[in-house]
Formats: sequence, structure tokens, C-alpha cells
Amino acid sequence: MIFFVVAISAALAAAAIVEYRIHITRIRAIPVRILVNGTRGKSTVSRLVAAGLTAGGLRTYAKTTGSAARLILPDLREVSIRRRGSAHRRASIMEHRWFVREAHKNGAQALVAECMAIQPETIRTLETRLAHSTIGVITNVRLDHMDTMGTELTSVAEALAESVPERGRLFVGLEGMDEAVKEVFARKAARRGAELRFVNCEEETQSLCGQFSYPMFAQNLALALAVCETCGVSREVALRGMLGAAPDPGVRSSLELVWRGIAVRVVNAFAANDAQSTLAMWRAACGDSSQPDSRADGGAGGGQSFRALVFNHREDRAWRALQLGEIAAGMSADAILVYGMGQRLARRTVRGYYRRNGLQNGSQAGAVPFPVVRSMRDADVGAVLETIRSIEGFSTAGESARIEILCAGNIKGQGLALTDSFAATLPQETEKAFQGRA
Repeated sequence: MIFFVVAISAALAAAAIVEYRIHITRIRAIPVRILVNGTRGKSTVSRLVAAGLTAGGLRTYAKTTGSAARLILPDLREVSIRRRGSAHRRASIMEHRWFVREAHKNGAQALVAECMAIQPETIRTLETRLAHSTIGVITNVRLDHMDTMGTELTSVAEALAESVPERGRLFVGLEGMDEAVKEVFARKAARRGAELRFVNCEEETQSLCGQFSYPMFAQNLALALAVCETCGVSREVALRGMLGAAPDPGVRSSLELVWRGIAVRVVNAFAANDAQSTLAMWRAACGDSSQPDSRADGGAGGGQSFRALVFNHREDRAWRALQLGEIAAGMSADAILVYGMGQRLARRTVRGYYRRNGLQNGSQAGAVPFPVVRSMRDADVGAVLETIRSIEGFSTAGESARIEILCAGNIKGQGLALTDSFAATLPQETEKAFQGRA
């Protein structure tokens, strides 16, 4: 019996070794291998790079794991990645072997993969055992996944730096990055023999963002153009391809509509992972909330605006609830509508943030009014707008009041359902994209 168990174990080990060697042979046959990591913008950068390389004549396969997992083919058609088993089965980095096998079988010249790992050890395994990238990309470093990456920017950077390629090239988005975080990547790049380049947003790149039909951040575009250039694709050719690329499902155009005679603006930031990115998207569409005149004369219908934060909470992303107060204060929210979280918990979370940061209840002159909090169940545009309309503060905003809504938190589940509900209310010709830059 013992001999039988040992024999089976040895056979399985031998099979695993053979399978891994086959994987290495396949991946080394593909000369350009790109792994995109970072806190925010991974899906967008992956799509932009794939479109740019394709425009440059490279047969490119890409895989994104953002709002909805997609395999992007050389003709830029997209195939949804459906995982076997339970609908709730989590993604695994072992998908990369399947991705490489499909790309190799179809003669790929370039691979572009969004990093799907969030734990440092798993990121390291993905890069050093499965991806073997020739080019690494770090879009940015912001606080997210604090349970696995830590609560400091340097610890997040240490985790992301596990995707630095061995003797390859590393492109890092420079925007908002301090010296301590830069040093983390410089140290890791030196250790792995990688050529490091920090990419800044030039004024010319910022001006190109307005050519896209959906909100585009200059840092994402700058990184994608830099990667394509190092792969031999000119800036002009790459940009032409990028302009024709489809956005990630989580990057939907912000919308304007009229509901029962009330002008409504919806800014969809469900796919953003952190408060900083969320508020950047809000300001791109609605201006700086800290300015006293930012609520007036800023949209269809004119008049005073009533601002509502719609927040979709996930229990397995509990730390993101800590951002609730920061986002509400940053947009000067009049009301907060929460999905997946109790009303009392949401109110306590927001009140705690306001108090810690010297923001007071509106009972004193010059104080910041505390937003009304409501718990929601139905992910439906009608339910959201009816709830806002029923809030006492809305009725005092005046007959010409308009509603400005920021959707934040998480795109999965209720977030995606609400996004589809908003989009379904609009005829095609009334959709409007706000060309956001941050």
C-alpha cells in the first residue's frame, strides 16, 4: 500500500515537472510578455497596450481581470472568461498557463496580462513561475487591499514590486509618487537586474485624453504609449489603435438625463479601487467640490445641485468601507445611499471620519452639514432617484435643483446591476462622456 502511494506521488510529481517545462517552452516562444500591475488602471492600461501593439502589427493576446474577465484576441474581439464550477469560484493565477497555451497555439507574438494576484507571495509566484514577463508595468501605488498589502504606501509598493521582471524592463507611473515609494521600485529593479523607467504625464499626453470616447487618465495613456514605443510601435500608430479600443466594462461614460423634469448627472466610479481615484473621476466631471460656486451653473438645468453618494459595499472588501467618509466629504455629499451595509454602520463610519478630520455637524455656523444616510436594496435607477427625492434636504434645494450622483465602492453585484439600470434608461443619442483627466 505504501509503495502504491509513493509510486502515485512520484508519477504526479513527474507529470507536474513535465507540464511546467512545456509551459516554459511555450512562453519563451513569445518574445514580448507584459504584466500590468498597480492599484488602479490595470485593465485600462492592458487594453491600451494590446490595442497599440496590434496596430503596430504584432499578433497580440491580452487578458484582463477587472470589472469582468476578458480574453482579447488579435483582432480585438473579446471573449468572456467563464470559469468552471461554481459561479462564485474565485479566479486563480493558474489561469495564466491556459492563457499562454492558447496564445502560443495561435501564434502570438505578444502577451499582455493584467496581474490578478493581490498577495505578495502570489504576485511573486505569478511573475517568477508563470508570467516570466519581459516588460513590467506599475500604474500607480495607492492604499487598497490593506489586509494583504499593508496600510502604508511603501508596503503596498513592496507588494506590487514582486511583479518586477527578471532582467526585463519596468515602467512605473510617476504621478503622485513620493521618494520613499520610488526607492522601493529602484531597489527591487536593481536586485532583479531590470531597467527602470518612471513615466510622467506630459502636457501633450494630457491633451490627447480628450480624443477618447470615455474618460481617460493621462497617466494610463502615458504608460501605454511608453510601453508600445519600447516594443517598436511609433506613438502615432499606437495612439490610433488605442483610440479604437473598447473600454473596460467598469469604465462606462458618465451620463446626463432628465427624470420627472429634474436634471440628473451620474458619475460612475464603481470600478475605482480607492478614494483618491474615485474623487479624481468626480472632479473631472463635476469640478472641485471645495470651491464655493461648484454647485451652481454646472450642468443641465442650472440651479443648486443636490449631491448623493451611492456606495456599493462588499463584505470581502470590508476595508473599503473606511473610504466612505473620505469620499462623502470630498464631494460634499448631501446624502449617502449604501448597498450591502447597514444604515447605522454607514452613519457611524462617516460620522467618525468627519469628527477625526475636524468636520462638524451642520448645527454651527460655517460647519459642514452631515449627509443623510439611507440603506438600499433595489439596484434600480428609479429606486435611487425616488429615495433622493424623498430626502428632506432635496426639497429645500429649490425648484431648479439638479441631482448629481457619484457611484462608488465596488462594481461587482449591485454595482454592475445599477450601472446597467442607469444605462438602460437612456436613448443612445443622449449618452454623454465627460472627458476626465487626473
